[in-house]
Amino acid sequence: MEDVLKIEGTVLVRCLDKNVESVTIPDYVTKIDEGAFKSCKSLKSVVIPPSVTKIGKEAFEGCSSLSSVVIPDSVRKIGAEAFMGCNIDELSHPCLKIKNGFAIKGKKVLYRTTQSDSFIIPEGVKEIVEDVLDGYNYPESVEFSGTVAQWEAIVGKWYLIEDISENSVKCSDGVWEMPVLLIENGSLKQCTDKSATSVTIPDGVTEIADHAFSGCESLKSLEVPSGVTKIGAYSFCESLSSISLPSSITEFDKDAFFFVGKSLSKVILADDFQKVPSEWFDRLDWNNENYEIICTKDSSTYKAVKRSPKLKKHIKDIALQAAKNEKIATVNKVGADALLSTLRSSVKGFSFQILATTKSAAVAMVQIGKNVGVFKLGADSSKWFSKLQKVLEAFSDSTKSGEEIFDVITSLKLPLGEIPGKKAEKMTLKGNVLNLFASGVLREIEYYTKDIALFGIKEIGYRAFKHDVLTHLSSVKIPKSVTKIGSEAFKGCDEIESIEIPDSVTEIGEKAFKGCDKIKSLEIPDSVKEIGDKAFEYTGINELSHPLLTIKNGIAIKDGTVLYSANYTSNVTLPDGVTKIGEKAFYECCGLHSMVLPESLKEIDDNAFFECDSLETLEFKGTVAQWKAVKKGIDLCFRIGTRTVKCTDGEAKL
Repeated sequence: MEDVLKIEGTVLVRCLDKNVESVTIPDYVTKIDEGAFKSCKSLKSVVIPPSVTKIGKEAFEGCSSLSSVVIPDSVRKIGAEAFMGCNIDELSHPCLKIKNGFAIKGKKVLYRTTQSDSFIIPEGVKEIVEDVLDGYNYPESVEFSGTVAQWEAIVGKWYLIEDISENSVKCSDGVWEMPVLLIENGSLKQCTDKSATSVTIPDGVTEIADHAFSGCESLKSLEVPSGVTKIGAYSFCESLSSISLPSSITEFDKDAFFFVGKSLSKVILADDFQKVPSEWFDRLDWNNENYEIICTKDSSTYKAVKRSPKLKKHIKDIALQAAKNEKIATVNKVGADALLSTLRSSVKGFSFQILATTKSAAVAMVQIGKNVGVFKLGADSSKWFSKLQKVLEAFSDSTKSGEEIFDVITSLKLPLGEIPGKKAEKMTLKGNVLNLFASGVLREIEYYTKDIALFGIKEIGYRAFKHDVLTHLSSVKIPKSVTKIGSEAFKGCDEIESIEIPDSVTEIGEKAFKGCDKIKSLEIPDSVKEIGDKAFEYTGINELSHPLLTIKNGIAIKDGTVLYSANYTSNVTLPDGVTKIGEKAFYECCGLHSMVLPESLKEIDDNAFFECDSLETLEFKGTVAQWKAVKKGIDLCFRIGTRTVKCTDGEAKL
């Protein structure tokens, strides 16, 4: 095991082979260090000896093949997230309990420990932590082994159920139905009815949590009751036209009004404010200069607002022209909203959301099942309403493929719309399989899906598929309309095994596929004229040939210069002809054990082997004199596992 495990004294520092399947830890080891086996996805079994007393933070995180482990009684401490992302359903130890794939300490659910899609919360749980599903898809449904009353009392349940497709949780004695306002310990976590036009916040609520009314696109007015002391970030929605705030508020996040738009015309303040901080309204001022602050004249609130140069201008009648402009801007939204609403009763499973409005058109997103379309709907509804009805018929037809539906949209000449960047930040699309029909740039959106096919998109933008959510995305179909794959577009999507890049693509951004380690081969069409830095770093690609980039033996090379490691190869032989190792080429390659350098090498740039602390063997096919002539950059020896180079006629200092 010594060639697989890096051990310093009695501390197991790191597993050097990310592909190892079985490990027996030597019986003199007393501590498994932080992250020691992190992301060893092939690890199926590990034997921990009774000499071990401590397992560090994230020690086995991401070991997705590890389905069972025996922790000896000698272990007195297990660090945070030590078994997160493994495949362990059950475990019992004084320091940690795993039940139904959840790590539990005391009565608190800490994190997920299994790859199973089953989400059954054990009876006896009292609290669920915020990051319980970090790195996991949200479940389609949740069950609880206890009673409805016990589930209702659990703190933090919102973090588990906030995006489930079902609006209920099955319990041992019945079904818990999700309320319109989900409240936990006085904190209003979320308005769950996104179509609600009005809500009443009950007495006893002391906090409006972050994103509480996010996505409530029909909510026009909101009265925050007295007793609320804290308003969280991004709390309020864009559709609000009026809001009432009590003087009990002592903490108001600077981003509370972040998504509130120009439709907000009135901010009603209670009469007993002694101070009205102007910074509460900074975000609102950016989006809307014409809102009016309403309070009783000569009240303490009125006097406090008048003392603020920034706020006092809002105690006035809204200018007639401003009101007129606002009305014009919302007419089309009201028209499209009303017409689309009429379709809800006639089209089963139909939902929609208005994403943007102008004087001439509205951009609406519609969805039926797996089919999601973004359409630009003009002011004259007679030109698009019947066409949209036909598209929805195609959406509803389960026998139609995505290509067939796209043909319907094209033949009807119903224009696709682009998802606005500001809207994309807070959007979520769910479903195991999705067809997305849109135009322009596909921006960063949260997807909970395994397979997605794109139609009409011109560019896959920066971080379009968020890797911190999409750990289970396995398939993406890129249409021939795409000309650019942006920076970090698929970064960290480590379940994608293959992807086809169409010959319409001319540019691939930096780190576009970084960390997609299941992609073993890829064809880059000749149409691609630009490939960004580290576009294929830490994929599974071993060989690739393109005029702009060559990958050989898992190493990306251009014009004789080594750019980066394209996969997690632990033993590297650089091919003959390489003259330079570029800056940070093997930066933090902690799994790199050995490397053979060609005689042709003339230069090693700055930080080329920075923190390659597992690199213990370095061989140069030239002589010691030739090695000394190689130009070497700064920090060549910083935290590298060896200090010597084996040459053909002896050893030399690194």
